Amino acid sequence: MKALMKTKPLPGLELGEVPIPRPQGQDVLIKVAATGICGSDIHIYEWTSGYEWLIPYFPLVLGHEFSGTVAETGSGVKNLSVGDRVVCIPGKPCGRCFYCLRGDQNLCVDRGSLGLRYWGSFAEYICVPEQNCLMIPGKLSFVVAALAEPLAVALNGLQLSGSGLADYVAVLGPGPIGLMVAYLAKQAGARRVILAGRPRDTGRLDIGRQLGADIATSAETGEVRGLVMEETGGIGADVVFEAAGSPAAVSEGLQLLRKGGTLVVVGIHAEPVSLWLNDIVRQEKKILGSYGSRPGLWRAVLEILAGGERVVGRLITHRFPLDKALQGFQAAHQPGTVKVMITSNPS
Repeated sequence: MKALMKTKPLPGLELGEVPIPRPQGQDVLIKVAATGICGSDIHIYEWTSGYEWLIPYFPLVLGHEFSGTVAETGSGVKNLSVGDRVVCIPGKPCGRCFYCLRGDQNLCVDRGSLGLRYWGSFAEYICVPEQNCLMIPGKLSFVVAALAEPLAVALNGLQLSGSGLADYVAVLGPGPIGLMVAYLAKQAGARRVILAGRPRDTGRLDIGRQLGADIATSAETGEVRGLVMEETGGIGADVVFEAAGSPAAVSEGLQLLRKGGTLVVVGIHAEPVSLWLNDIVRQEKKILGSYGSRPGLWRAVLEILAGGERVVGRLITHRFPLDKALQGFQAAHQPGTVKVMITSNPS
């Protein structure tokens, strides 16, 4: 089968031929339909600092945001059958540690992931534990169902934030996760959602408006603060989501918060962030990290996708077949690109 792999610690990926895996025990073989390109995939493609720990797993098939059809089952599979349409939770936690037993599998001390430690879904087929699979509801398309993983990441952040009805919410960074947070916050009843990006983000901000953001702006930092203060009567936002992965965005987010407000950091950062803690202490501001998602969120995510397929589907700006996946990675860098989907077995 064709598969897109990282084979050496240098920029680039390789499309090659590998054997089709065979499911054993409680694993199922999935015929992959669609896989989204994630920010982590792009970092691995570019070979930016921080991913050296992957080297022992080379050659590694990337991809973890995917959907497909069960093609074969292992002898121990009980609840899935050939032909079932599924999405798959990519995390493979140990199931035994302190965090797993608390239901926080995303914090597992020995957590692996499809496409990061185990072979992923930029391929025609992938083997996955049955327990990681969820049925795709109704007629939800494969490409939109493949948005389940990043939407679960966004929902995890929203739930941790405690954001609720009538809150003023600011989102910094109109990438896929930031756009999804803005959408979910508005759906959850936020009074006003303010989405901020940079001048090159015009296309993404336009999609943000379509997803429900009340204000989507590419203003400079000081102007964004002015907008937030104007909207909130000089108080500041109840919750700010930092989804840009930028140290400057963390500092900006704290400036946008009201006293007692919460900054949720969803972005992954390549360098340390310097903060003036006295303002955080004296104004009782809170900083929360949000990483990945908990399995219990996925059914809600699939219901959200099924109910809002037409709107959420606007996040998918590009599609490429697997044999042109490298073109998809190049497209992911273009202004206005939000989510690139790679289709492995078009039907």
